[in-house]
Amino acid sequence: MVRLGQLWLLMVITYSAASFAMADTNVKCAVNLAKGSISNSEIAIQCGLSEQQVAEIRAGQQQLQKTADETQALLIELVKRTDDYARMRKAGITETALIELARRVSADVAEPDQAFRELERAVGIAIDVQTRAAAATNPGDLVDEVLRQMAAQSATGDFDGAATTGRSAYQDWKAAEDDRQQQARTTGLRLLSAGLEQELLRRDAAAAAAILAEQIALETPDPAQHFDRLRAVWDEYYDRGRDRGLNLDLDISIHLARQFLTRATTPDQRGAALIDLGRSLEALGSRETDPARLEQAVQAYRNALLESTRDRVPLLWAMTQNNLGTALKDLGEREAGTDRLEQAVQAYRDALLERTR
Repeated sequence: MVRLGQLWLLMVITYSAASFAMADTNVKCAVNLAKGSISNSEIAIQCGLSEQQVAEIRAGQQQLQKTADETQALLIELVKRTDDYARMRKAGITETALIELARRVSADVAEPDQAFRELERAVGIAIDVQTRAAAATNPGDLVDEVLRQMAAQSATGDFDGAATTGRSAYQDWKAAEDDRQQQARTTGLRLLSAGLEQELLRRDAAAAAAILAEQIALETPDPAQHFDRLRAVWDEYYDRGRDRGLNLDLDISIHLARQFLTRATTPDQRGAALIDLGRSLEALGSRETDPARLEQAVQAYRNALLESTRDRVPLLWAMTQNNLGTALKDLGEREAGTDRLEQAVQAYRDALLERTR
């Protein structure tokens, strides 16, 4: 019997003789056409080679096929001498399946020792397939049924069919799972909407904002989009609260701003969230006798200035200074002293440094 290493050497020599002094693309053209019944003369014309060169390629292909068959037979013989062969047969894997595995490995791996290792590994996987199927004992279970079907196909060497069965079963499961998840999301959103109405009736702004954030998380799986989605909802509640005189909506907008502030990941996002928080606090605080919200608005604007700096976003910095000035003015008008008003004047002057005529 020819040794595995000798077969490898023979394949290399044969290919080299067949492809000597030929352009790579011409050889590929001839190799592809030579697999069919087209004549050597026709292949020579189409591929820009001589008939002698085409004949050498065809002879080389035949020798390679013979060598591959011998390599495949040798791989099978080597496997039969291992313990895996007995385990394979005991598991119900047919000789046909072993031949098919050897064919695939020998076609894919040229180096002899590597080919044997790959075949050993493939046999081990084939045994595992049968073992899992044997352990699948639930007659009505979808996975168990698929495992048994795939194992039956694999045992006879129909690996393509088994793979198709597995892909098809997964696609069916995925479609059903996607539908189930969509139905679950729809149910969850309906429940959240009902809960939001009750929180509005209870006038619990923090709970209402938390539900709105949960709705967005359910509607938009990508967390990177939550910041912008929350800001869009904030716009609705802030505008409605400001324009229609609804304090609850303004209070909800405050809690929404705090929600997306916690999700901010960049200076721009943090600056925008703090400005929105300041606007909501200022709008509601201006309607209340307690100055606490106006104090919080001033602090929010000052924190925003640390994120939206003058050198990086000068116009936004100026707008924030103007907002800070307004909040300080509102506070100053409620106090006996002039300290807040003086701070407001300075904030307005700072804004004018960028918002020039």
